[in-house]
Amino acid sequence: GAARHHGTRPVMLFLAAWTALLHHHSGAADLAVGLPVAGRDDPATRAMVGTFVNMRVLRADLSGDPDGTELVRRTTTAVRAGEKFDIPFQSLVELLAAPRLPGVPPLYQLAFNHTPADGLGPPVSSCEEDLLLDVAGSGLRLVYDAALFDRSTADLLLADYLRLLAVLLDAPGTRLSALLAAPAPRHTPRSAGAAPAARTAPRDAAEERVAAVWRTLLGTDSGTVDVHEDFFTAGGHSLQALRLLARLAPARGSGPTLRTFFADPTVAGLATALKSTPDGRTAWR
Repeated sequence: GAARHHGTRPVMLFLAAWTALLHHHSGAADLAVGLPVAGRDDPATRAMVGTFVNMRVLRADLSGDPDGTELVRRTTTAVRAGEKFDIPFQSLVELLAAPRLPGVPPLYQLAFNHTPADGLGPPVSSCEEDLLLDVAGSGLRLVYDAALFDRSTADLLLADYLRLLAVLLDAPGTRLSALLAAPAPRHTPRSAGAAPAARTAPRDAAEERVAAVWRTLLGTDSGTVDVHEDFFTAGGHSLQALRLLARLAPARGSGPTLRTFFADPTVAGLATALKSTPDGRTAWR
């Protein structure tokens, strides 16, 4: 629905949010992002068996503090330009006489990969780029150079990305500088002056389980958890949200995703997600 609103494909929203996150943490307004493409546009290759992946370099323009709508438009325009003037990556490197450093990709050190179908594949033990965001269906992961980043930093970047994406989808008029400062989508607040709603204690085993982890992370007393209270209003932040989901994830199978959590960041919402999530991949990491 959000992609139709912008007149583009869902992948452009994921990519625009990725460049926005990179801008937020680096301060750079001119970014080069590597995009692997299938390399099957040439009719001569369509009947052949093999891998024809080509790396395309996207130049992302984030200058002037654009809003979400303008950012998506710029991203879509840049990608379409790359599709029109597709050049083999090695030819592009030679044409630009880019400097070559051992173990470092020329032209780009940040990358984005998108696969429409679910399935992120096996765990990745190394990364040629500094950072790679890998999106596959409803799952995503951040692959990083361990010489530059540690696990806690990667988790924080991933949590920021999902929070930023949620605001970009629900409030596309938000300026780039305010995307991460904007509150994540919430339930409609009650009217000013209205009487406080009655607190609701955990009502079943799933809510009790979520509430126990909630209390530990937020340091609240056993009697203060309301199953309808917003996690972020209660003092939680994105990194704590990741820890909450990690502790709730089963040893095997999947747990609630961060996207699901941001849609309803309450004990009740998480408990419902726990009861309804089928076995399969844990999609929040």
